[in-house]
Amino acid sequence: MKKLPFLKELTEARMFMRPTDISGMSAEQIGDIIYLIFMMLEIIRYYNPSYAASYATQTMSYNTYENMHYSGTDLGNLLAVLNNQDTFAGRIKMNGSVSIPLFQINRYLQSLRSSARSDNEDATFFYRLEDYMKLYSKSLFRQLRRDIGQWSKLTYADKNSYCLILRREMDKRASNVDVYLWFKQSFRLKESVSESIDTKLDYHSFLNPALWDENEELKPDVKEALGKIANKFSEFVDVKQLKIIDYIITGSNCGYNYTSQSDIDLHVLVDATALGNNPLTEPFLKAKKSLWNSGHDITVKGFTVELYAEDVNKDDDQLISVGIYSLLHDEWVSKPTYEKVSIDDYAVQSKAQDIMQQIDMLISANSQADLEEIEMLWNHIKKMRRSGLENGGEFSIENLAYKAVRNNGYFDKLRDYERNKEDVDLTLEHEISQPA
Repeated sequence: MKKLPFLKELTEARMFMRPTDISGMSAEQIGDIIYLIFMMLEIIRYYNPSYAASYATQTMSYNTYENMHYSGTDLGNLLAVLNNQDTFAGRIKMNGSVSIPLFQINRYLQSLRSSARSDNEDATFFYRLEDYMKLYSKSLFRQLRRDIGQWSKLTYADKNSYCLILRREMDKRASNVDVYLWFKQSFRLKESVSESIDTKLDYHSFLNPALWDENEELKPDVKEALGKIANKFSEFVDVKQLKIIDYIITGSNCGYNYTSQSDIDLHVLVDATALGNNPLTEPFLKAKKSLWNSGHDITVKGFTVELYAEDVNKDDDQLISVGIYSLLHDEWVSKPTYEKVSIDDYAVQSKAQDIMQQIDMLISANSQADLEEIEMLWNHIKKMRRSGLENGGEFSIENLAYKAVRNNGYFDKLRDYERNKEDVDLTLEHEISQPA
C-alpha cells in the first residue's frame, strides 16, 4: 500500500478532550469508536510501528482511565468515559452492560509499545473487546476483526477496501479523532468504487485442501465438526414439527473458486409440511439464521461457518450452486466440474458500481427512504444474482458483481441502515408534559 510521509509528532486529543465533547453520546456509540480506533492501530502497526508505539505510550500515560485529560489521546479519554460511566452520567446515556477489559487493553497497548505481536493474543483481545462492548451482533465489526486480524495475507484490493470501510465508519461517528486524522493522511486510497473493486478470479484445479482430501471427499474431522455445528443449530431452531431432511454444505468451498475469505455455507434442510401453509414459517427460519450467525463466530480450519435453515418445500429457497455436499449421506448431491473461464472485468465492475451507487443513494443523508424501499432494493439485488446463477452459473457477471459488492462491505452497510430505520420506526419517544 502506498503511503504518504508520516506525521512526525503526536498531538493532543483532537475531538474528545473534555466532558462537554461527549454530551449526548451513548455508551454503545463510544464503544463503537473505541473498537474502530483499535482496528486502525492494528493496521498502522504494519506500516509505522514507531507511530503505533508512540500513540500507545501516550494513551497509557493515564492507564487507570479514571478521567479525561486534555493532554491524553482520544482513545485514552474515551476509555476513561466508558470505564467510569457514573462519573459522566450527566453527559452520556449509560449502559451498565457495556464496559472495557482493562487488563487486555493495557496488554495490547504494551505490545504496540514494544513492537511485539502475537496473532493469538491479538485475536483473543479483539474477541474480548467485542464481548465487553456487546458488539458481536454487528456483522461489519466481526468482518473487520476477522480480516484485519490477518492483514498480511490480504490482497492489495482487500486492504484498500477495508481502509475505505474504516474511513466511512469513522466519518459517520467521529471524523476528528486524533489517530483517524493521522490514518486518513497516511494512506493513499482509491476512492473510486470501480477502482477499488477486485474482480481477480481465484480459480484452482483442486478443491480446498483444508477441507477435502485428494479424492475430493470431505475430510473426516471436518465432517464431524460440521455435523456438531449443524446439530447445535437444529437445537437452536427448536421446532419439533420440523423434519430434518439433510445437512448440506455449498458455496465457494464446494467448488474451485474458493479464497482465504470464503465462508463454509452450512444449510439445514427441513420439511415444514407439518406446520401447514403458515406464512410465518419462512420469516421464522430467516430470523433464527440471523440470530445464530450474529451471536456466533465459528470457524472450521480457519473458514467461517455460516448457517442457514431452508424449507425444501419452498421453490424460491431452492439452492443454486455448482457444488452441494450432503453431510448426512457423506456424498456429493451435485459435484463441481473444473472448467476454464474468462471474466469480463469491466462488465463486473460496472454492474457492481451500479449496485453500490444505488445503496449509497438510498442511505444518503438527504434520503427519505423507508423500509419498503430498502426491501425493494434487496429483492432487486437477490433477483439479479439468482438470474445470473440460473443463466450463467457461478461465473456470471451478476454473481461476480454480487460478490464484489459484498466484499466491499456494502451489504453490511445496507443491513446496518435497515436495522437503524426499523429501530426508529418502532420507537415511541417519551413526551415530557409541561406543568400547567
